[in-house]
Amino acid sequence: MRPKNARGWHSQEIPRDVEKDVTKVPEGIDIRLACPEEAQQLSAMARAMVTDMASYGGHAVSTEQSSWDELADMFKGQIEDADYRCLVAESSEAKLVGFAGGEARLLGGAFEQKRTLHISAVYVLPEFRSRGIAESLLKALLAWGREVECAEAELNILRDNPAYPLYEKLGFMEFQRHLLRRL
Repeated sequence: MRPKNARGWHSQEIPRDVEKDVTKVPEGIDIRLACPEEAQQLSAMARAMVTDMASYGGHAVSTEQSSWDELADMFKGQIEDADYRCLVAESSEAKLVGFAGGEARLLGGAFEQKRTLHISAVYVLPEFRSRGIAESLLKALLAWGREVECAEAELNILRDNPAYPLYEKLGFMEFQRHLLRRL
């Protein structure tokens, strides 16, 4: 039985064939590194992402503006961190229409040591979905993961996330279950 609210996704190793057309992005869209000056826009998109997540089983969205200001500060720090990659999708009108972020982490402790790419966020504005933008962002993150010698990539998604088929298409498979109990 699948967990009610979350599914952990994992790729045993970053597939080499999945990213072969990283540079093939939808017409009128550029995939590029995020700039620290875009942190507020990224925070606003993250808020929209969390709102979407709440609509299909995720936690309630914070109504405190301070939460989103802190997230913007976090984005600034991550953008400048060599172990983190934040990519944006920008339209030909210079509008940010999506973003994706991931961190190269070292798995260790009780486990055999290896670098993994943890994909923490992928979001595309609703009016720009189903154009291949999320796929392009993910492929670019996976290519970066290979460049920094990550052995595998992982991400967590809610059970009812409509992007499920995209992750499967890119070689992700269910790896672990995240259980939740209300108290």
